[in-house]
Amino acid sequence: MLTVIQGIPVEKIIKQSRFISVAYHVRTHDEALSRLTSVQNQWPKATHYVWAYILDPGHERMTDDKEPQGTAGAPTLALLQKHHLIHTMLITVRYFGGTKLGTGGLVHAYQDAAKEALAQAKLGQEQEGIEIHLLVPYSQWEPLKKFMADNALNVSVDFSQTVGVQCALSETLWDQIHDTILYKIAPNSQVVATHRVPLVLPYP
Repeated sequence: MLTVIQGIPVEKIIKQSRFISVAYHVRTHDEALSRLTSVQNQWPKATHYVWAYILDPGHERMTDDKEPQGTAGAPTLALLQKHHLIHTMLITVRYFGGTKLGTGGLVHAYQDAAKEALAQAKLGQEQEGIEIHLLVPYSQWEPLKKFMADNALNVSVDFSQTVGVQCALSETLWDQIHDTILYKIAPNSQVVATHRVPLVLPYP
């Protein structure tokens, strides 16, 4: 399933009305509400804040926010469904410009704004991954650090008596590099914990 990794605001002017649309990665309803609050603070004098989200398949919500029923939230949600997106929220802000667009005009306006926001967003493929926690001797950290960078792996590091390394990756990749790390690059390191996590990989 696809999801949004990062979105950027896009703006369209349609018959003097200003539409600003942006896509977000969200995992819970509370996170979606937090994103909405952030948008409302960023564009505080907008007339409408239309949004829709899909968390998991079948777990979705939307609002027209005082626009005529079915003209704003529904086309936004339909766009998310069409692209088979999960854990994704689309918010479109409208500043009313004084000219009414009519039912069909509103549908097209919100669709076009949301479509452009998705076109500009960075998408990722969501799958189940594995998070690895390693304890690595300082003497073996630099070659391991280079190996992680060469394989485009993001790590978080804690320096104490040993180097604590935390990395999330696909289980397939971990199977491929496990022996290289533990027997060649950092043979005195120790796997102290592994657990499954949601993983988002860049989508071509």
